[in-house]
Amino acid sequence: MVPYNPDIYVFQSGKRTGQTPVVLMFQDYGILRWMLSRVRKEEAGSFKNDLHLHLEWLINAGEEVEPTQNCPICKERKVRSFAVRWGHAGDFSIDRDYTFCEKEECKQEIQAFSYDQGLTFLPFKFSSLLQFRKGGDRKRIVNLLKWAFGIEGRITRERAFHFFLNNLTVQE
Repeated sequence: MVPYNPDIYVFQSGKRTGQTPVVLMFQDYGILRWMLSRVRKEEAGSFKNDLHLHLEWLINAGEEVEPTQNCPICKERKVRSFAVRWGHAGDFSIDRDYTFCEKEECKQEIQAFSYDQGLTFLPFKFSSLLQFRKGGDRKRIVNLLKWAFGIEGRITRERAFHFFLNNLTVQE
């Protein structure tokens, strides 16, 4: 599927007027998943419009992108997951040091280091953002995703689009 230029699809109405889906992947991933499910229901069996095609491409890209940072434990492979340590009041802690590759030994080291206190392991995928409801919490996870994917600086529509385009192209 050929992706769209990020300047082509800009929301023209509603709460997201003037915004682009590629930037919303980092700011409000949940709304894009909701929009895609609505579009799929409304257009079941009919021709897919530009929004439908763009959202399908973008959501898929968010699940297929590969991290670029090395595992802080073995330093041999790229990180694949991160640990979230939950507190008693619903708060949590995350850190680059709580990331690991697919090696079981690296995951076990994270478990031993955290004393098995309320850990959740999540993959470095945009769908992991759905686990966090509060905006500030999501922003912390987005910053960890940006680090894992090697994204520096502010997310602009061009930077976000090229990030997804380049990563999806490498995968195909």
